[in-house]
Amino acid sequence: MFTAHRELGGFFYDSPEFEAVVHNNFKRLMEVGALVGADCVGSNPGAALRDQLHIKERGISRYLAHMKDMMAYAHACGLRALTIEPMSCLAEPPTTPDEIRAMAGELDEHHRAHRDTVPVRYCTDIAHGYADARGNVVHTHMELLEASLPWLQELHLKNTDAIFQSTFGFSDPERARGIVQLPDVVRLLVEKAGLIPVDTLIGYLEIGGPKLGRDYSDQQLETQLRESLEYVKETFKC
Repeated sequence: MFTAHRELGGFFYDSPEFEAVVHNNFKRLMEVGALVGADCVGSNPGAALRDQLHIKERGISRYLAHMKDMMAYAHACGLRALTIEPMSCLAEPPTTPDEIRAMAGELDEHHRAHRDTVPVRYCTDIAHGYADARGNVVHTHMELLEASLPWLQELHLKNTDAIFQSTFGFSDPERARGIVQLPDVVRLLVEKAGLIPVDTLIGYLEIGGPKLGRDYSDQQLETQLRESLEYVKETFKC
């Protein structure tokens, strides 16, 4: 996996210039991914500006049109798949289960019709859910994970709070304050294994550790990383 996060969002601007630049940047991402031996590359699709949310649907349509072209380019580069990361904000689709299914479904249909393309799959963050502007949880992290299962390629593994605001790991104190129950995630993956399109599902522990560059917190880094890694490995042993 070779990931770009929010660097490729120009498809959500009504700007042909941004659109052309982002298309070329995405192609370069695929080329670099192939050079370093990655099986797939990906990013989240981008974000509509908060004061221009009315163009979000046009942005999704542009993104999907470009992805269909890039699915063929990825195949030519020797990659096995492209990936999308669902996000926790309506400005950064896909965010809802319906958006997750609709975007992947359209790209999947294109892949089935054009065999010289790679599939587009999801790199799903198990700590991403959707809370609205008032902080009400509309879709839980487990709902988004389950919606993505038919296209699941990889996982981002981390913990979060009740409204998906901060993220952290799985040390004992972090598990006490977090909402992600990793055994429930593993149980869902096992129960729904027949939906998942890959034989080997890779998970990345995606945590930054404590605040760095402070004497009072730097000393916590090793413990947080070790405890989180040990807990994740033990939980997935099933």
